[in-house]
Order: sequence, then C-alpha cells, then structure tokens
Amino acid sequence: MTTPRAILDLCRECATTIGVGDVEEVSRLLFGTAAQESDGFAWRRQLTPAWGGGVGGFSLWQLERAAVRDGLRQMRDGVLRDKCARFLFGREWEKAIAAGWPGRWTEEFAVEMLRSTCGDRLGVLLARLYYLRCPGAVPAGPEAQALYWKRFYNTSAGKGTPEQYLSNWARFCAPTVGD
Repeated sequence: MTTPRAILDLCRECATTIGVGDVEEVSRLLFGTAAQESDGFAWRRQLTPAWGGGVGGFSLWQLERAAVRDGLRQMRDGVLRDKCARFLFGREWEKAIAAGWPGRWTEEFAVEMLRSTCGDRLGVLLARLYYLRCPGAVPAGPEAQALYWKRFYNTSAGKGTPEQYLSNWARFCAPTVGD
C-alpha cells in the first residue's frame, strides 16, 4: 500500500526533477490533485468504467487518454525528455534514451502502467506535464490551488468542485504536509 507520505515524496521528487516553478507549490498541487482525483489516494481507476476499458481516468491523478497522449508527446521534447527520463529511470536515464525511449512507449503501454502502483511515477509525471500546459505559475496555498485545479485540470465539465478539493486537502493532505 502506498502511503500519503510516499505520494508526497514522489510529488516533490517530480517537481524537483522537472524544475519548472516553485517546487513546494508544484508538489503540493500534484499531491492535492491526487487526493482529490483518487478519493483520498484510494483509486487508480475511475469507478464507473470497466477496469479494462479504455475510457475514464487512470492512476491516482485520473489521467484521461488525451492527457496520456499529450504527455507522451511532450516527453519527446529534448530538454524536457532528459528531465522526464531522469525522473522515470534514475541513473539509467541515458540508457533508456539510447534504447529508444520515449518513442517506443505507446499510449496502451502507458495506460496499462497507470492502472497499478508501479505506475504512480508515470502518473505524477503526466500530471505535471499536464499542468505545464496551463497558463501562469502554479499558485500558492490550497485555496488558490483548488481554483487552479478546477479551472485547468477538472475543468467546467468536471464534477469536482474547489470546495471538495479543499475538503480533501484538509482530510488527506494537511496531516501529511503539516498545514
């Protein structure tokens, strides 16, 4: 079982490795997004679609296929590719690139990975890449981040609300972060 502390540490590692924006605020946004999207770090798959189906959200960050596709495309960018490889593969990152990563990763492979705990590293990276496409800097504080999450991640079409985000932050994130 993955603990909230382990998820927060993963979010911090991702924010540090990708290195765009304030590391603490980015890691908190990723952590809050996972808490909100997965009902307190409980689900790696939306409840309504079939587990093996191709629609819905995948991972603690509930990434839909379009976000997975776009993230895989972003990983092919030179500087960002190297940072993503460092995050995913650690010391073996140069070997992964030499072996053809990320070009050999298909959307299907990524989705399958996101269904399991071993996909948390990929999930947080894809969520970070998604937020990189959003305008403006990641705001500071849970209230501003709840609005940012709703506007750009959950969108007006999503069922989530900033109030739910803040409730989940207080319940699942604040005890780990220390707020």
